Amino acid sequence: MAQRGQETKGDAASGIPSPEDVIGYPVGAERKIPDWPRMVDYFRRLAAASERVEFEELGRSTDDNPLILVTISAPENLARREEFRAINGKLYDPRETPPGEVEGLVAAGRSVAMLLCTQHSNELGAALMTLELAHDLATRDDAATRTILANTITLIVPCA
Repeated sequence: MAQRGQETKGDAASGIPSPEDVIGYPVGAERKIPDWPRMVDYFRRLAAASERVEFEELGRSTDDNPLILVTISAPENLARREEFRAINGKLYDPRETPPGEVEGLVAAGRSVAMLLCTQHSNELGAALMTLELAHDLATRDDAATRTILANTITLIVPCA
């Protein structure tokens, strides 16, 4: 991906919030850790502002906090999510798909990158990283990012 600040759509012009806009300080600022509701709020706002991002609540934790999934891809891929899910379902078990169909399914499908982050309360780095990764994929307009968005559906669970 491009270096930070290189070939990005202007956040202010696009209306897409940065993590700092929502949490109130740069991600990784010394002695600053955003709480979970603020992080969830950021992902909701990002999805509301970007056609590349979808937000989904998968369930609730034992403390009644939302467990979330953030999906990022090119808008045309997001519109075809169910089609891609069906393709991956056919590729999942090769015994169910005739060999002659596999190449066509692979060509028609998209790769899926699943990031299952922070699973323990003292492991914050992975969850914090997802704020900036999601923002970068939602706002960057360089060739590398466009290629990633066109060919990959990124699924992020910031905290499991």
